[in-house]
Amino acid sequence: MALISQIQNILPVYVKLVYTSTTNTYNLDTNVTVTEFIQNIKNSIYNDSIFNIGSEFPIEIIHAGQYNKNSKPEEASAVTESNEIASTRFGQNLAFYVRLG
Repeated sequence: MALISQIQNILPVYVKLVYTSTTNTYNLDTNVTVTEFIQNIKNSIYNDSIFNIGSEFPIEIIHAGQYNKNSKPEEASAVTESNEIASTRFGQNLAFYVRLG
């Protein structure tokens, strides 16, 4: 009996470096855990000459659209890794900030 492979859900993911105009969009699978999804974003950024961030620099991924009184969305908490499926956690809001950690 053959194993059924995981169904991928490849969607565009928009990423912006905080407080800059540096952006890029990556086509990533959202049918993975949040932990895997965040690692995939980080790997994409580290391999991207647009961001020009070496893998020796820790980065944080922030889900865009978090507004708290008296703070900017770029200052929100980084995404907490988990075994929850990324598409369940983020839905269609696939926009993120990247911040040097």
